Amino acid sequence: MGAEYMHEMKRTGCIKSLASIIRLKLSGTQLWIFSWRISHQAHLKTKSPACQQLIKYI
Repeated sequence: MGAEYMHEMKRTGCIKSLASIIRLKLSGTQLWIFSWRISHQAHLKTKSPACQQLIKYI
């Protein structure tokens, strides 16, 4: 992952959303789906290209 993505994620707050996704994903499928919805809503608000790329990979 490039430095430009890391900078963009820090700027938009995307890293915090992704960290909570990953934590909840490890806890079980239902929580993973719930967390993804929350993160997806945040991602739609920022419309960050970095967030769009990362959500595809998760």
